[in-house]
Amino acid sequence: MPELLALPSCPQPENFHPEGEVYRHTRLMLSMLPRGCTETFAFGTLLHDIAKPRCFAVAADGKMTYYGHTIRAPRWPPRSCVGCAVHVSCRTAWRISCATICVCVCSADANRPRLNA
Repeated sequence: MPELLALPSCPQPENFHPEGEVYRHTRLMLSMLPRGCTETFAFGTLLHDIAKPRCFAVAADGKMTYYGHTIRAPRWPPRSCVGCAVHVSCRTAWRISCATICVCVCSADANRPRLNA
């Protein structure tokens, strides 16, 4: 997922994220996943801020903003679905955003396979 490459260079305000940039925040969130959580939950955690780098701006007063990052996630080409344990049709995935995939997947059946680690 090339979108992940932009996370380390995307800062976050210390008052909301003392851990630092989006990459470190995402890794911290992933490290806190409970053992046996669903793959849906794990992918949702991985993708929850994936669009922050595209939405990052600094206002005139110096405030960092990420307006729209929850809905402006990048589009996925079908090749990004290969090997994905989350069941999303690769014929249609390229037309929907990561955020939409997360919403659809997270609202799906709770009996999905669970991670062992």
